[in-house]
Amino acid sequence: MHELKMARGLFKKLEEEARKKSLPRVSKVVLSVGAASGIDPHFLEHSLRDHIFPSTIFQGATLEIKVTEPSLVCRNCSGRIDASSLSASSMLIAACPLCGSPDIEIASGNDVEIIEVA
Repeated sequence: MHELKMARGLFKKLEEEARKKSLPRVSKVVLSVGAASGIDPHFLEHSLRDHIFPSTIFQGATLEIKVTEPSLVCRNCSGRIDASSLSASSMLIAACPLCGSPDIEIASGNDVEIIEVA
C-alpha cells in the first residue's frame, strides 16, 4: 500500500503549512489527487485519518479529497487532449486526435497537491 508512504510524506508538508499559519489545531484539509497519479483516494484518506492524523493537531479535521482529471498534451503538435473520456490505461497509449501521434505527455493530474489547510 504505497498510499501510506505517500500519506507520511504529505503529512510533513501539511504540518509545515499548519506551522506557517500558526494553527494550534487544524480543522480542515483539502487535497487534490490526480486521476493519473496512481494514488487511490480512498486508501489515502484511510491512511491519513486512521494512521497519521490521530494524536496530532490534525485529529478530527475534515478531510476533503478532490480527484482531478489529467491534462494531456501531444509532444508532436502541442495539441491538448480531453482525458476525461479516457480510461487510466488508455492514457498511456492514446493517440493525438489532431495529428495521430502516440507521443502524448500527461501535463497535469498525475500528482497530489495540498489545496487548503485551515
